[in-house]
Amino acid sequence: MLEVLLVTVLFLIVLVRVLKFFSPKIKFYLTGVDTGFKISEINLLWSLVKKTNLSNPNALYLSLPSLDRCISEILIKARKTKSEKSPHTQLFLNKLYKYRTKIELDLKKNNQLKTTKSLKQGQLIRIIYPNHGVFKSKIINIGRDIIISMPISKNELLFTENNWINQKISVYLNRQNDAGYVFDTFVKKAIQFNGVAALCLEHTDILTRIQKRQSIRVQTSMFGQIYIDKTGEMNKKSVESLQGLKCLIEDLSEDGALIRTGGKAKPGFSLKLQFVIDEQDVVMYGIIKGVEYNKELNQSRMHFKCLVIDSNMRNIILTFVYNIIPENERAIYEAVQFATNDTSQENNEETEEMKTTEKTNEMAEEMKTTEETSENPEETHEKQKQTEFENNEGIEPLNQSDLEFDTTLFKPDLK
Repeated sequence: MLEVLLVTVLFLIVLVRVLKFFSPKIKFYLTGVDTGFKISEINLLWSLVKKTNLSNPNALYLSLPSLDRCISEILIKARKTKSEKSPHTQLFLNKLYKYRTKIELDLKKNNQLKTTKSLKQGQLIRIIYPNHGVFKSKIINIGRDIIISMPISKNELLFTENNWINQKISVYLNRQNDAGYVFDTFVKKAIQFNGVAALCLEHTDILTRIQKRQSIRVQTSMFGQIYIDKTGEMNKKSVESLQGLKCLIEDLSEDGALIRTGGKAKPGFSLKLQFVIDEQDVVMYGIIKGVEYNKELNQSRMHFKCLVIDSNMRNIILTFVYNIIPENERAIYEAVQFATNDTSQENNEETEEMKTTEKTNEMAEEMKTTEETSENPEETHEKQKQTEFENNEGIEPLNQSDLEFDTTLFKPDLK
C-alpha cells in the first residue's frame, strides 16, 4: 500500500513537471487548433516563435506586430527556397492574412463610435430632412451641442434657420478608418458661431453602424491601368499586355480600391484594374459601385469593388497593405523612399531658383500679356485655365468615344 502511494506521488510530481515544461506549447497548439490552423502549420508557427524569441508564445495569436514578424519570416524562408508561389505557401499565407485581418478588425471594434460626443470637428455629414430631401453640412464644433454649418442642397441654401428649429432629422456620416453611422436627433436652435450661421443639434448615444469593413484599406498613390469590360467576356484573371486607360489608385484593399481618373464616370460598369506591386503584376476584376465627380477638375473618384482576384495576387496586396517587408528588403525600400524625397527637395530648390531668375522679366511680360488679353480675352482665359489644370494635376484630356464617359489619361512620363 505504501509502495503504491509512493509511486502515485512520484508520478504526480513527474506529471506536474512535464506539464509545467510543456504547458506553453500545449496552450499554443490548442489555441492554434481553435483558430483553424493545421498541426503542420502550427508546427511552423511554433518554430517561428522560438526563432523570434517571443516571451509569450500565445501573443502570436493576439499581437499584430508578432503576426507581422511571423509572416515576414515565412516570406523570407519561402523566397530563399523559391517556394513563395507554391500552392502550399500561398494557402498558408492566405490563412495568416485572414486571421490578421480578423484581429485588426476586432481591435477596431473597440474604437467604434458609441456617442455623438466623440465626433470630430470637420466631419462631413448628410442630413435627411423628412419630406424635403437630403442636405450637406459639416460639424464645426462639439461641446454641449453638435454645432453644424447651415445645411445646403446642390450648393444652395434652401431653408433659413427658422425652418430647421425643433425639426427631427436623420444624420448620416462616414467615419475615417471605421464605418458609416446614422443617428436621429433634434435641431435645438440656430446661432451665430464665429460669425457663421449654424444649427445646434442634440447629442445622442443611440447610433447605428451602417457599414462594416471586411478588409483593411491603406492610402496609396500608385498608377494603374483600367480595362473596360463592355461585352462581359473578358478574361477576369489574365494580365493584359496592351496599354489600358491610366488611373491613380488612392486607396487599396484586397476587396477593392478608390480610383481617380479624368472625365465624368458613371457607376455600374465592370472593369479590370491592373497595377504593379514590388515588380509583380496584380489584376483585380470588379464593378464600380459609386462615383464622386469633381466638375471643376473634370475628374472622377470611382469606388471599385473587387469580385474576382487570383489568390496569389490577393496575398501580394495583403503583404503591401500590412506593410510586411522582410528585414533584408526594408533597408532598400527606405533608401529608395529617402532618395525620392531628396529628389523632390532638389526639384523644389531648382524651381525657386528659376522663379528668382524669371522675376526680373515679369514687368515686361506683364505689359505684353495685358495687350494680348485685351485682344482676345476668352482665348487667353482658356489657355490659362488649361495650363493651371495640367500644372496642378499633371494630366491631359483624351476623349474615348466608345466609352460611357469621357476619360483622361495620365501623362506617360509620370512615375
